[in-house]
Amino acid sequence: MAPQSTSHAGVFLESEWIGSGKKFTKDLPAYVKTALEAELSLPPAILSLVLPLPNATVHTILLTSFPLISNETNLSSQSTFHFFSMAASSHPQLALLRTLAIPDQGTVNTLLKTVGNQWLDGRRSITCHHLKDGSAAIPFPLFMLTLWKQLHALRPHFDAWSASGQWLSHQQQWNGSTNATADAVRMLLHDIPWSKRLHGFHGAGEPDV
Repeated sequence: MAPQSTSHAGVFLESEWIGSGKKFTKDLPAYVKTALEAELSLPPAILSLVLPLPNATVHTILLTSFPLISNETNLSSQSTFHFFSMAASSHPQLALLRTLAIPDQGTVNTLLKTVGNQWLDGRRSITCHHLKDGSAAIPFPLFMLTLWKQLHALRPHFDAWSASGQWLSHQQQWNGSTNATADAVRMLLHDIPWSKRLHGFHGAGEPDV
């Protein structure tokens, strides 16, 4: 009997899986799925510098630059093939990640559903096919899909706090006690975490918010 391959021993070997004609199915060995998860995993540096931490304050998230969502076309109905590339990925610049418009959520969901087969076919990078400028051809690491997914998840929180901040700025333009109250609330935003449950003052009988 021939000896088992390295992959069959529980270790992922690219030569046996990438570009070999295999399909990404639910019954694949766990080590193959783990290898893809590693490709999609966001590096800690990008996670902490591009995305606000869960314990960051409201003030911090209001200062965070969130990328726009591309609305040039409804990409969710188009083939996702053109997003994936066999070119070696380039290390993304953090400044670019903060400003580059991201695909709509439907497109991102579709890309995540198909990334397994594209990866096994040898497409190890992702491009910004939804853009029409020079950045559309840049091959990014596959973890860009995870970044796009997390940005979409954070967007409703950012929009809600941003609207609250704008309302507060409007209140601060008033004169009198209302202005003083708005100023006090603005100071609280430097201490209140954006993603945690808030509580009323102790003994005030106020509900949690």
